[in-house]
Amino acid sequence: MTLSLGQRSLCLFVYLLILDGVAIFFFTRGFLLTRTELSVFSECSDVSNCSSCFEQSFKCDTEEQQGVDLTDDRPTSALVIDSQRTHGLDEGAKNVAAGTSKQVNDFNEGCWTRPAIKKAVILIIDALRFDFVAHSRNFNGEPKPWMDKLSILQRLVEEQDSTARIFKFIADPPTTTLQRLKGITTGGLPTFIDIGHSFGAPAIAEDNLISQLQRTGKRVVMMGDDTWMQLFPTQFSMAYPFPSLNVKDLHTVDDGVVRELFPALHRNDWDVLIGHFLGVVLSYIPGHIFGVESPLMVEKLQQYNDVIENVVTLLKNMSEPGGLLEDTLLIVMGDHGQTLNGDHGGGTPEEVETALFALSTHHNSRSSFTNSLKSSCEVEDPVIGCISSIPQLDFSASMSSFLGVPFPFGSVGQVNAELFDLVARDAVSTVTNVEGDAEWSQATFTSMEHYKEVLCINSWQVKRYFEAYSAVAITGFPPQDLAQLEDLYSIGQNINTTERDLFCSLASTTDETSRKATRQRIVDEVQKQVEAYREYLKAAASLARSQWTQFGIEWMVVGLSFLITSVVIRAAALRRLSQSGKQRWEAGLFPTKPLLINSIGSSYPIIMLVVLHPLLTRTPLQPVVTYIRDNLSIVILCVTVAASVIAYITSSPRSFSEKNYRTLANEQTSDQRKWSWDMEVDLRSVAATVFVMLHAFSLFSNSYIVAEGFVINYLMASSSIVYLRYSVKARSKIVQALCFMALVWAVPRVQTLALFKGIKAVDSPGFLYSTFASRYLPLQVILTCTTVLLPLLVVTWIIRWRLGKSHHCAGRLWKTVRSGVSISYFLIGVYWIIMDLTNSEPITMHDDMMRFVRLDIPRTIYMISVIVVLATITAVIYSWARPGLEVAASANLLIKTGASVAAGCSGTIILLMGRRGPLIAMLAILEVWCFLELQAVTTTSGSTELSGADDERKRVDKIVPSFGATADWSLVASQLFFSTGHSCAFDGLHFSAAFIGFDDFGFYQQGILLAVETFGASHVLPVFGLPVIILCGHNLFRSHGRDDERMVILEVTKGYLWFGTLQAIIAVITTASVCIQRRHLMVWGIFAPKFVFDVVGFLVLDVLVILATAIFFIFRRPKQHEA
Repeated sequence: MTLSLGQRSLCLFVYLLILDGVAIFFFTRGFLLTRTELSVFSECSDVSNCSSCFEQSFKCDTEEQQGVDLTDDRPTSALVIDSQRTHGLDEGAKNVAAGTSKQVNDFNEGCWTRPAIKKAVILIIDALRFDFVAHSRNFNGEPKPWMDKLSILQRLVEEQDSTARIFKFIADPPTTTLQRLKGITTGGLPTFIDIGHSFGAPAIAEDNLISQLQRTGKRVVMMGDDTWMQLFPTQFSMAYPFPSLNVKDLHTVDDGVVRELFPALHRNDWDVLIGHFLGVVLSYIPGHIFGVESPLMVEKLQQYNDVIENVVTLLKNMSEPGGLLEDTLLIVMGDHGQTLNGDHGGGTPEEVETALFALSTHHNSRSSFTNSLKSSCEVEDPVIGCISSIPQLDFSASMSSFLGVPFPFGSVGQVNAELFDLVARDAVSTVTNVEGDAEWSQATFTSMEHYKEVLCINSWQVKRYFEAYSAVAITGFPPQDLAQLEDLYSIGQNINTTERDLFCSLASTTDETSRKATRQRIVDEVQKQVEAYREYLKAAASLARSQWTQFGIEWMVVGLSFLITSVVIRAAALRRLSQSGKQRWEAGLFPTKPLLINSIGSSYPIIMLVVLHPLLTRTPLQPVVTYIRDNLSIVILCVTVAASVIAYITSSPRSFSEKNYRTLANEQTSDQRKWSWDMEVDLRSVAATVFVMLHAFSLFSNSYIVAEGFVINYLMASSSIVYLRYSVKARSKIVQALCFMALVWAVPRVQTLALFKGIKAVDSPGFLYSTFASRYLPLQVILTCTTVLLPLLVVTWIIRWRLGKSHHCAGRLWKTVRSGVSISYFLIGVYWIIMDLTNSEPITMHDDMMRFVRLDIPRTIYMISVIVVLATITAVIYSWARPGLEVAASANLLIKTGASVAAGCSGTIILLMGRRGPLIAMLAILEVWCFLELQAVTTTSGSTELSGADDERKRVDKIVPSFGATADWSLVASQLFFSTGHSCAFDGLHFSAAFIGFDDFGFYQQGILLAVETFGASHVLPVFGLPVIILCGHNLFRSHGRDDERMVILEVTKGYLWFGTLQAIIAVITTASVCIQRRHLMVWGIFAPKFVFDVVGFLVLDVLVILATAIFFIFRRPKQHEA
C-alpha cells in the first residue's frame, strides 16, 4: 500500500514520539534512580548478632582481678532488656537477655534499648517555616508579621531549668509531604523520582517506625492529613483522616484534628499520638494562595499557638508521677518549609529548613553531657543559646530509641545526642565528690554511657543494612567505601575494649589519685567512642546520599544519544523535504520497508542468544547472555530503536522509489543541488540561529535557568528589532513592528502589576482587589471592567470580526467556532463579574447561585471547548480540499482548522489562567496578530522580482522562511509559558487551577486541568496556530498556479519538523546539562526540575503534533470532481 505525503508525515511524527519516549526512558533510568527497597523488617531477636553492644556485666580475667564484678562501677546500661516482657519480645530476644538483663519496672521493657519515655505526642504543622518558631531576634531586619506568633514555644524554651528545646529540622529534597513523611518514618532517603506519588501515594512496603510500633504492641493514633492512611493503611489502632485535597477552606482539617486531639489526650488507649495540621500548606489556602505575608497566615499561626498552649497545660497537669501522661514527650515539627509565596517541593533553604520543638515532662534536672560533644550550632540565640540542627534522617532512629522499639531496617540516621539528653532518665542522680578532685557527676557520665551504647546498636544496625543492601541491590555500595566504613566502625569497637580494661583497673585500685586519673580516662574513652560512632553514622549517611544519587552513566549516555539522534532524523527529514520537486525524496520522509525490516530483524539475534543460553553457560559470552536474559525487554527495545535509526539515516533514494528510479536518473544527475538545503541565508535566519544557540547554551548555568523567563524576553526583544529593520527597509507595516516591540515588552509584565500581585488561584484576590476594591464597590466595578470585560471584548472582536471577514476564515465552520468562542468569553465575563462583586463587603449571594457560578459556569466553558474541537474535526473530515484544487484552497482549510482548534481551546485556557487571563490573552493575541502581519514583510523581502510558476515554486520551496518564522514562534510560545506565571520548578505549578469548577479531588480530572493550564498557552495554542503562521508567511494566497494539496502539506510538515527540531535541541541541551551538572549543589533544586519540565513538555509537543497532523492531513474524505 502506497502512503500519501500526509500519511507519511503522520507516521514520521509517531516514530519520532516513540524515539523521544525511549530516549527519555533510558536517560531517566540512569538519572532518576530509585533506591532498592528491602522488605526486611527488624526483629527483637536480631540483637543476638550484636553481643558486643549488650555486654553489661564484665568479669576481669587477670590474675589480680579475677572474679571482680564491674557492675558497681559501671553505669547501668541503656540496653537493659526485661526478660519478662508480656508483649513484643520474641524468644530470641529473651534468650539474649537471659543472664544479662536487669529487672527495672514495666516501663523499662524494651526490645533493643530501654525506653526513655512512655508516650509521645507528635504534632506536625505542614510547611512550618523555621522563622515561624525561632525568635525574630535571630533574623536580620525588622520582624516580619508572621514571626513570634508561636510564642508558647519560645516561652517554654526560655524558662529556667527548661526541658524544652528548639531545633532547626533539615529536610532532604524533594520537599513534598509524601516524601518527607516517608523519610521521617523510615529513616531513609526517598529518591527524586518518588515525587510523582505526591497525589497518589502507595503504602510503604519497607520497614518504618509506625510498623515497628505496631509490631511491638504500641498503639498509634493518627488524626489529620489522610496521606498517612495512604502510607500506613493498617498500622494505626485508631485513625481520624481528613481529606487533604478535597477541602477549600482554612479550618476543615485543623478543626477535625483539634476535635479529636484533646479527648484522645484524656484516654489511655494510645502510646503514640500523631496530629497533622494542614492550615498553612493546602494548595488553595494561605500558604499556596496568599503566601506567608497574608494576614490569614498570622491568624492561623495564632490558632496553632493556642492549641499548643492547651496541649502543654494538659501535659503538665497530667504528667505527675503516676499520672496518665507521665514521661510523655511532646514534639511539634514541620515536614518541610515553604517560600514566601507559599510554595515548596524544591531544595532551596526556605523549603528544606523547618523547625522541631521538643518538650520532655521529666521533672528531674541534671547537667548535660552534650556540652563535651561536637554540635551543629545553626543559630546562636542570645537568650536560649545555641539552636542546633537535626536532619530529618535522624528522627526515626531517635524515636525508636526513646520508645524502645527496633530501629527500622533501612534507617541510616543516628540517634540525636541533644534529643537523647533531653529525654534520657538518669539511673543515678547523685553526685560523688572526691576530696581534692573536681566534681565527678555520676549522672552526667551515666547519660553519656547510655548514649554510647545506644549509638553502638545504632551503628550495628546501619552496618548490617549496608551489607544487606549491597548483597541484593543491582548497584550496591562500592567495596572500597564499605571498607572505609568498616574501619570507622572498628575504631568504636576497639575503644570499647579499652574502656573495659580501664574499668578493671578502676575496680582493682584503692589509691584515690589513681582512681581519679582512671575515672578521667574512662570519661575520655567513652567520649571518644561516642564521637567514633557518630563519625561512622555521619559517614554512612553521606555514603547513602552519594550512592542513591549514583547515576547510571551508561543509561544516561544511551538516552542522550537517542535524543541527539532524534535531532538528526528531523534534520534528515527536512533535507529530504527540501527536494520537494522529487517525489522519491518525499517517499523517503518515512521509508516504511527499511524501517520495518531492520527493526524486526534486529531482535532475532537477541532472542536466539536467549534461547541458546544453556549452551553458552561455559563460554565467554555467558555474562553478556545472562544480562540480556535478565533485561530482555529493555535490550530488545534498545536494539530495535537503534536499528530503526540506522535504517532511516542510511536509506538510499533507490529504496524510496525503486520502480521509478531509472526514469528519474537523468533528473538526479542533472540536478546538481539535490543534496543542498536550498537555503537563502538572510538576517532573520542568522538571528534566529543565534537566538536558539544563546537560549540553549544558557541552560548550562543554574542562574540562567532561574532567570530563563528574562532570557526569553531579551531574545524576543532582540527579534522584534530584526522585524523592525525589515519593515523599515521595505517601508511597510512599520506600525505593526513598533506595536510588536511594545507588546513583547508588555506581555511579561502583566503578572508583576500590583493589580495581580499575590494571585495564586482564580478565586483569590490580588493586592488591589483585597486591599481596596473589596471595600469600595465602584472601584471593584472599574477594575473588573478594565482587566476582564474590556480585554474579552477586544479578543472577541479580533476573533469574531477581524478574522471572520478574512477570506480564508469563512464558512459554516468558522461561524460555529465564532459562536462557541463568543459564548465562552461571555461566560468568563459573567463568572468574573459575580466573583468580584461577591468579594465586596455589601454584596452577598445565595449559596445555590454561588454554586452555579463556581461549578456550572466553568464546566460549561470546558464543554464548549470540547464541542468546538469536535465540530472542527467533523468539518475537516467532510470538507477536505479535493485533488486538483488550487493551493490557496488547501491552505484556506488548514488555516481555518488550526484557527478553529486554537480559538476553541482558548476559553478554557483563559479561564484556567485566573484573573490575569483575559488581559494576558488580549495582549498575546495582539502580539500574535502583529507577528502574523510581519511574516509577509520578511518572506517577500528580497523576492519581489520572482514571477511565474517556476519562481512561485522556488519561493515555496525555501525552508529558511519556515525556519525563521518557526524559531520566532517558538520564542513566542516560551514567552507565553513564563508570562502566565509558570516556571520550570515544581512550586511553579498552579495546583489551584485543577479545582476550577470542582470541589472534589479526582486524579484524572484534576490532572487534565492542571496539564491544560500548564501547557495550554505554551504548547496547545502554538502547535495548532503554527500552520497559520507558516501558510500566511509563504503568501500562498497570492498564488495563481494550480497544484494538489501536496504543496500545503509539504510546508506545514516542514514547519512542524522545524518546531520539533528546535524543542529537541533544547531538550538535548537540558539533558546534557543535567548530566554534566549531576554533582552540582543545585542539581535537585534547579537542574532536575528543569529537565523534568522540558522533557515532559517535549513529549506533550510530540503528542500535539501527531494530533494536529491527524486532523489536518488524515481525517478527511476527498470530494468528487464536479461535472
